[in-house]
Amino acid sequence: LRKFAGLDVPLEDAVEAMAVALFLSDDPLGDQVDVLSLTYPILDVERFQIAAAAATRLRTMNVDLASLAEEGSPPPLAAYLVLDRDLPAEGTAITLSNTPRMLCQALFFGRQTDREPWLELHPLAAGDEQAVEAVLKESLPATMGPPAKREVTERMSRSQDLLARNFSLPRSTLPEQVVELIRQHYDDGLLNRWPAMPLGLLDGKSPQEAAAEPRYHVPLLAAILLLEFWTQQNGSQFDFNRLRQRLGLPTQEPIDPDQVDLANLPVTRLARVEIEKVPDEGLLRGFRRAMSAAALPAMRKFGGALLDRPSFTDQENREQILSLLTRVEDDSDRALKYVAEGRALAEKAGRSSAPWDLMELSIRFARGEEAETSRIFQHLSRQHVREPGVAVALQDWLMQIGAIRPDGTPAAAAVPSSQGQPSLVVPTETGADPGKLWTPGGQQALEEKPKLWMPGMD
Repeated sequence: LRKFAGLDVPLEDAVEAMAVALFLSDDPLGDQVDVLSLTYPILDVERFQIAAAAATRLRTMNVDLASLAEEGSPPPLAAYLVLDRDLPAEGTAITLSNTPRMLCQALFFGRQTDREPWLELHPLAAGDEQAVEAVLKESLPATMGPPAKREVTERMSRSQDLLARNFSLPRSTLPEQVVELIRQHYDDGLLNRWPAMPLGLLDGKSPQEAAAEPRYHVPLLAAILLLEFWTQQNGSQFDFNRLRQRLGLPTQEPIDPDQVDLANLPVTRLARVEIEKVPDEGLLRGFRRAMSAAALPAMRKFGGALLDRPSFTDQENREQILSLLTRVEDDSDRALKYVAEGRALAEKAGRSSAPWDLMELSIRFARGEEAETSRIFQHLSRQHVREPGVAVALQDWLMQIGAIRPDGTPAAAAVPSSQGQPSLVVPTETGADPGKLWTPGGQQALEEKPKLWMPGMD
């Protein structure tokens, strides 16, 4: 692939070949850094717990601590997120400059038979080590000794970490505030910070330095394609032509379907096709190609165009497209529109609407709509729970959001509702108090990270 990219071939072909080569390599952009695990001995447990409870840069994680235990070992007594700054006060405007970034997790383990109490921090990007040490010194003064263990557990791309939305926000943050914050995050990261980041791929030059030398154009444009792929995998959208323009590089222009053979057009270029010129059958073929390659922008574009056409009356394919687009759509309003149409088609055909209800349940929960989440959950529990697969799907969903353990018992204590009323009652054993699920403000960025969260993930 690299050899092909160096031949006398069209620029776009060379860039795509180089991008695939980068994708398959261990260190695509030559910007990897160590990921660390640090262990601190705790000298005064009582003083540590008092300080941790009062610390504004340690945010208690609302997780099932048993799930964080290593095999054969007791679970931690507490788990925290370490933040690089204080949370903004309630009612304060949320901006990129006042939003805390999650640096790592901190697990507090009590005394064991052969070991004194300790605090374990991971996963921590090496570049954040000093920042974390400063937070610990300020938040937990005179409670711990120097690090007893410093271990490199793996390596990660600085560029991927730059893209990660590792925000920690007040629980009252509205979904529209999160959307605006994400927009600011990508604008700052991709237009200001990444262009100045030295990359091994570019012989240590930054993208803005390498853009001035034509010999770096192919690897630099390939790196941008890789950034675009990573951004899409995060479930986000950004116009990367803005970055190309910022660097003075060729942009990706719309493709006239009358001038190319759509059947042989690389999948990476499908999202640029002027779809208003493509007949229904061509749109369906393009959608299927995009679906087979998980090319999300092209799936949204071709599928959405088909659904908007009155001439597309193939109900079976229409339902399939509605279902797939609901799962990959990042605009929740549009996703709910797809759900409503899919439900209507299913009911018209005399089929159960449970699959559509399950999709709406996840969307409403992600939007932080407590009343709607509760309504749909109760509807599924009462009207569809005896249908094949529904009870299992509900249980799986409750486990995914952390409401119950695999054995069906509540996974965490109740969290007070901002409205003071229960929003979603989690089924429990007879006679047990029902659990209550707090629904966060609508984005993954608002939730506590799961056990395997790594810097660079969302």
